[in-house]
Amino acid sequence: MGRLSVVVAGGYASTPSPASHLLPAHPTFRATGALSSLDADPRILPSAPDQVKPSGASVPTFRATSALTTTPTRFLGPSFAFPRPGGTAIVLCMEGSPDNSEWTIGRLLDWTRGWLTSRGIEQPRLSAELLLAHAVGRKRIDLYTRYESVPQASQVACFRELVRRAGEHTPIAYLIGKKEFYSLEFEVTPAVLIPRPESETLVERVADYCARQGEDGWNCWDLGTGSGCLAVALCKQRPNLRCLATDVSAEAQEVAARNAARHGLADRIRLAAADGFDVAPELAPADGFDLLMSNPPYVADGDLARLAPAVRQYEPRVALSAGPDGLRFYRLIAEQAPRWLRPGGAVFVEIGCGQEELVADILTRDGSFARAGTWRDAPGSHVRVLQFALPTAARPGRSVVRGWQAEGSCRPR
Repeated sequence: MGRLSVVVAGGYASTPSPASHLLPAHPTFRATGALSSLDADPRILPSAPDQVKPSGASVPTFRATSALTTTPTRFLGPSFAFPRPGGTAIVLCMEGSPDNSEWTIGRLLDWTRGWLTSRGIEQPRLSAELLLAHAVGRKRIDLYTRYESVPQASQVACFRELVRRAGEHTPIAYLIGKKEFYSLEFEVTPAVLIPRPESETLVERVADYCARQGEDGWNCWDLGTGSGCLAVALCKQRPNLRCLATDVSAEAQEVAARNAARHGLADRIRLAAADGFDVAPELAPADGFDLLMSNPPYVADGDLARLAPAVRQYEPRVALSAGPDGLRFYRLIAEQAPRWLRPGGAVFVEIGCGQEELVADILTRDGSFARAGTWRDAPGSHVRVLQFALPTAARPGRSVVRGWQAEGSCRPR
């Protein structure tokens, strides 16, 4: 039978940094005392039994005595500290038997879910499962049939470090190096924005547009590709489509190139370094791109400080910031895109909350574009994707991007 111990430790500054909220994984001394003296902080003592009780297991008991001891103890599971007034911290940890027999996958998941919840981490159960699956080298779905399995000590140690960093709001995708998007797995690093499920609406709308046109040989430009998730997902949906994917970041291009190759699309997605529309003309089709899609930066400089900690502190600023009003890149698209699109070509852009009319005004102001579509990513949410179209003109046929070769076509220029 394991037990839940409450540890009081001193030595913290009155205003600790995020990292100082955590004590070492194996504290040397344990201080035990009357439970009432800890004020039953709800962040530390779970209010619901299911926060600490895995299926089929008994609820761990509190060890509370009046004596203060300095007996060295080994903590086999995760241990975390919360600051207290007066420069002390409370550590919540679960002690198992010396052979670690009680640290099953089920107990680790349930304990971690409660702790991540107390730290304000979104989707704590999912986060716990992703981290543990990564630590034990399994798929997440495999955990459901292995609740009673006991990970190796090295795997528990790896998991503990991942959870510690997750508690500091390090994005889960960066910790495990991957993120699912459009039912596909993508490599992600801190050099790229983490793919969001909301952006799947952009892929859906572009794929549907291509299907409704009923023609083959589409040429698309993914402006600001980041991880390459939009280009890859779209090419998977439309097997006759080719895509130029550009990004200002060389590190992002490398990630996108690996993702394109991973999904067998190195011959259909070409990566190129570009700051906006500053690309070599020979990368364009002879008569222009059929469509341009972009999820550009759209956060106003003054709003950056109000982003969630995981976004503000860890995701690349260059993929977020878009000038004083957040509209810098939409102005660039309105000015430059007509030069690169064929007559009748389309532009699909993702936008931020409250930007619908502002972006529509920017792209239609001089008459180059007409507004052609508006979509939300879910009922009741804000408008997520806008479509615009150039005036239509007759076009006898489609061409492919000149000079594209299967071998090495996904290498950044």
